[in-house]
Amino acid sequence: MREEKYNCDFLISIGESCRPAGNLYYEGLRFFSSPLDWMMDYSLDTALHLFRTGFIDFFEQYELDVDNPISDTGNLKVHDTKNIITSIHDFPKEEPLDSSYPEFKEKMHRRVKRLESKLMDAKSIVLLSGRNDSVEELTDFLMSFSSIYSHLTIRLVNIRDTKDMPYDTFEERIILKDNNLSYIEYAVNDSGKGLQWRGNKDMWSVILSKYSVPV
Repeated sequence: MREEKYNCDFLISIGESCRPAGNLYYEGLRFFSSPLDWMMDYSLDTALHLFRTGFIDFFEQYELDVDNPISDTGNLKVHDTKNIITSIHDFPKEEPLDSSYPEFKEKMHRRVKRLESKLMDAKSIVLLSGRNDSVEELTDFLMSFSSIYSHLTIRLVNIRDTKDMPYDTFEERIILKDNNLSYIEYAVNDSGKGLQWRGNKDMWSVILSKYSVPV
């Protein structure tokens, strides 16, 4: 029997790196940009704070990484020093940081406004992460996020890197299933072959094929 897909209005990444957003893009499930999509190394508390405050202090305080100023992407590596979050995609190395900052802020402002509009208009969303935070921490995050957007049906999908798993399979575990909240864990050997930043793209593809959005 063909497995029924889980339908939602959209899926968005909650990190902790750009891997979830990148895999959403390659699987045809990413239709707009969130300010968090390509950011790195941020905590669940940071994500929750930004959603709760409308991203009001997002990269208001920033500095160049003086030890490793050029990221693996060839762009400047810049830290939001208040929220502890890192950009490796947004600041061209050919330009002084302060020169490219206004354009970055305007782009992020547009993304925040669009994201907030879509969250308010939606009925059902999926939060996608690739984190090794504890199940309890992720559950607490889901509960707190739901308190901000109480009108939403929300599913949290976390793909947990599990090195002792065979590369060509995954294990699914239902952590929470309530009327409007659910949380699914997928244990995956998430090491990359080829493009390292995509992780185990074959298993990401299989898992994301379980989800669909309106076309």
